[in-house]
Amino acid sequence: MKNIYILGVPRSGKTTFSILLKKELEDYSLISLDAVRNAFHYSLPELEMINRQSYSRKNILPRYIAEFVHWNHDISKNACIVEGGIINLDDIIGEIRNDDIVICFGHGNHSLEEVVEKIQEYDTKEDYTYGWSKEKLMNHYYDLSDTDLENKKICLQKKYYYIETFENREQTFSKLLKEIKKLL
Repeated sequence: MKNIYILGVPRSGKTTFSILLKKELEDYSLISLDAVRNAFHYSLPELEMINRQSYSRKNILPRYIAEFVHWNHDISKNACIVEGGIINLDDIIGEIRNDDIVICFGHGNHSLEEVVEKIQEYDTKEDYTYGWSKEKLMNHYYDLSDTDLENKKICLQKKYYYIETFENREQTFSKLLKEIKKLL
């Protein structure tokens, strides 16, 4: 069994796809990076895990996640689906094992304005951005396009999967599920 990392920019479908994948791979554990970050934040606020640029978020969290997944796999013999966008791909790539599967979701070559419009179009009450104004979304995701472009470069270099999820998300997910099952 291989661990599967589903990373990428916010609101690109990582959680939705991970839940679908978990239903197909019942023996896998699903780890939400948001849950791990929040656990650190509430139990050890001095680590400043909420701050995207903090030392802890960029250095401690990626190492912790990769080591946890590694040891969980070795001890329990269960693999994990690790999902979230709170760790930059370039912060965790040195920690991931070579035999793990890495999939990075992104919005492709779309502008920030286009992405924000799509977020507003598909927002539901369960989404943390539900009800946010266009201005608030633009401010929150100011670096989204740069991060997405950097992730795409890393994926090409490391031969990771980069999946554009901006259009035809259901078809994209269906095709990716089949591809992952072949790899396992």
